[in-house]
Amino acid sequence: MTNLMTNSAECQTTYIMAVPFINLDPSNMSTIYTALLFAADQSKKQNQTCIVTFDQPLFLKAMDIVGASDKDSKISKTVVRLGGFHLLMSYMGAIGKIMEGSGLEDLWGTVYGKATVSHMMNGHAYDRCLRAFTLTVAALMNIAREQFPDIQHCFDEVDEVCKKNISEEMSTKHTLENPLLLEKLNQLDECMKTIEKTSRTAKLWLQLFHTIDLALNFVYAERTGDWIMHLKCTTDMLPYFHASGHLPYAKSAHIYAQEMTKITEKLSEKELDLFINKGYFTVKRTTRYWSGTWTDMCIEQCLMRPMKSVGGLTHGRGMNESTVNKWILGTPYFIKINEALEEFLDISITYSEQHVELRKSRKLRDQADIDKFTTWFRQHNPLNKESGELVSLSSGFISDESVNCDQAYDIGCAAMKTMVGKSFGKLTLKRKDMVKTQLAHKLVKVRSKEIPVNSQQLFNRILCVCDSSQKLKLYLEYELSSHPPSLFDNVSLRKGTKSSILKVFQDAVIEEEEIDQTNLCVIIDGGFLLHYVPWPQDSTYGNIIHIYRKYVVENFGENVTVVFDGYPEDCTTKQEEQNRRAAKKSSNDIDFDRNTKCSTSKEEFLGNRRNKKKLIFSVSEELISSNINTIVAKDDADISIVTTGIEELKRHKTVMLYGTDTDFLILLIALAPENQGIYFCKQITDCMEKCSTAFQR
Repeated sequence: MTNLMTNSAECQTTYIMAVPFINLDPSNMSTIYTALLFAADQSKKQNQTCIVTFDQPLFLKAMDIVGASDKDSKISKTVVRLGGFHLLMSYMGAIGKIMEGSGLEDLWGTVYGKATVSHMMNGHAYDRCLRAFTLTVAALMNIAREQFPDIQHCFDEVDEVCKKNISEEMSTKHTLENPLLLEKLNQLDECMKTIEKTSRTAKLWLQLFHTIDLALNFVYAERTGDWIMHLKCTTDMLPYFHASGHLPYAKSAHIYAQEMTKITEKLSEKELDLFINKGYFTVKRTTRYWSGTWTDMCIEQCLMRPMKSVGGLTHGRGMNESTVNKWILGTPYFIKINEALEEFLDISITYSEQHVELRKSRKLRDQADIDKFTTWFRQHNPLNKESGELVSLSSGFISDESVNCDQAYDIGCAAMKTMVGKSFGKLTLKRKDMVKTQLAHKLVKVRSKEIPVNSQQLFNRILCVCDSSQKLKLYLEYELSSHPPSLFDNVSLRKGTKSSILKVFQDAVIEEEEIDQTNLCVIIDGGFLLHYVPWPQDSTYGNIIHIYRKYVVENFGENVTVVFDGYPEDCTTKQEEQNRRAAKKSSNDIDFDRNTKCSTSKEEFLGNRRNKKKLIFSVSEELISSNINTIVAKDDADISIVTTGIEELKRHKTVMLYGTDTDFLILLIALAPENQGIYFCKQITDCMEKCSTAFQR
């Protein structure tokens, strides 16, 4: 593997030198012009063309300044480049935007924390985001290989070609140019196109595969100094910037790719050879082949890191104008002093030949996370949607025809065509040309046009522009929402708080210890049992089912009856309420047995009525095998629980109904005889032990 990451040609290292800072507003045109003049003077001393890299907000202004300069000006020949590191971050954020609501967040949630995932979806956590995308593609291909023999065959042949090249110690470049490998990769691409036609869900997730492959090629181009691939990847990213609404980079990357095709007009023949053929457009801090770094990433590594570390500008001290000036003016000299001391003491930083991602610990961690992703995909298979609809893997929500995130490339290309023939200064891009994601199912009619609205985002924007409480009424006069939020939530009419009725009966509360339990029968609401018992992390469904039986036996004894809700296929009055609950948290359909490892939360699993029905069947079998009386009602179990309790009064002195639903108390008042020893024990849901409040009829 080490040989594949090397090249016969020796790579030249880049010397990074600190120059004086310009302590002014960076977005000011005068500041940018001053920086361009200084860079041009420094390049003239080295007898070379000036090449300057800017981040996106400053890139367009620098292009305007260079474009407006006279032919005899110092900066007329300056090459202005767009920072590739931040370009890639924006691109990964564009992918995250397109995949909103698809289930990607829940997939990553099996490995990363919730707050981290939100940053990763925006492309900000660069290392974690790129790693998660790469592992997602690996897991997705595992599912494709399991499900489609043709893809498995293509992968086997690709593996054979790669193993042969490794044994012959061929370099990465020669491996990728192998005609046999290219043929097999084309066959693999054709197989994927066939799968894409089976359903919109499969098309969306295989689109993710292509977009991540593009991101990895962009990284490869920078690491190895491949200028042609760098430009090709930048051009191929443009449709996704347009489709996702990342309009600043859609404009900047477009003009950047266009201007870089004219670079031959500004560079000499020798500079072109170094820049294009020998990879001098990237920064190489070591002589290794795979060591190229984006210029804007070097700023993060060499400037921002020491600025925020011990002894830096923001660590452990107050930050005022005097401190900033001292640090800015002194840093270039401190760097030179540090380099002189390292040379005098013969101290240098060296790197091993082994790449950090090839270490055993990293490979074991990556494989463990791929296994988690693969397990999640097996339970939420995006390639096995027979209906052909676009389905969210996490919630099971089926999108209508207005949602078009699976056509991101085509929509982006159509938006790009609107730019052709227009002056860049007069160019305007519209957000209406971006895709509608699986979260954009809330539509509001504005001037007879249906517009997707995120109510939370809208409210946040109102708060930002509202500068006083007196104006709040004016800003909220027109409510841009798909429904009146005061009456409806995202799904249906808002519910009343049923538990508030218990306040009326506070005088009737009896401590459980005061109840005569000599001849006791316990009736348990199965729905309460399913939600009340905690699930161990990383447990199998067989272990979870065993925990339910153990909880009933240890806490309620043997004289107990468990009554579960039934879930008939035809519509019932309870089904609408179940759908409302499922809209909050619900997983996709999960095909499991006792050996299947649980990869979703209890709330999301039970939010899906089909998953819950399967679990009730398995738990019922387990309870019956332990001689525990178990009843599965035809539909809603509330009436069955109360009537079962009333029947048990004929054989037992005391009957206790355990649950959390206030409906039991109402039904007991209506149906049960007075003062006959039947009690409703309302469980305290935030207590892990058996704890309740009792009410007597």
